[in-house]
Amino acid sequence: RQADHAGTQELKDVLWSMATLGFGLSSSQEHTGNNYLILKSDRRLEDSQLMVETVDIVVQRSIRMLPKFLSQELNNIAWALARLLRNNNNVTDTIGLRVQKLLRGIGEQLADPRRDVKSQDIGTTLWGMAHLEFFDGDIYQGVVSRLISPDYTSRCKPQEFSNSVWAMATAE
Repeated sequence: RQADHAGTQELKDVLWSMATLGFGLSSSQEHTGNNYLILKSDRRLEDSQLMVETVDIVVQRSIRMLPKFLSQELNNIAWALARLLRNNNNVTDTIGLRVQKLLRGIGEQLADPRRDVKSQDIGTTLWGMAHLEFFDGDIYQGVVSRLISPDYTSRCKPQEFSNSVWAMATAE
């Protein structure tokens, strides 16, 4: 209800907290072998629908505010969307198209050389995009091109490189 008044941090926090708690998710939506938390509920179907509706509202507002987000907030949004929406049967084509538009915008923001972007933001964002089957070659190329500068390679952790390489391989 308050999305029109929410700032970037609040929008990111809504998605991140729902994803961290597994709100609206069922254990069948999770990959085996991870340590994700799933919030138990007696109203799983209603919670799942509420989660998808909330995600849609946050996505719509986030699209309008893309340049205002910090790179880490964009990374958190991509991760949260991947956790919340992957294999979710409640995602309509309309919501899916809005999510694709947001992911494209996130990629364009992170590819912008004027923006301060950390290697973790690149790795996690690309990982989220690949999990959501967002495969725009120009976006991947633009974001990954940031990793080849010596400034990034000297500070990039192996997990961040691994996430980026896995995402690129998944996206072919």
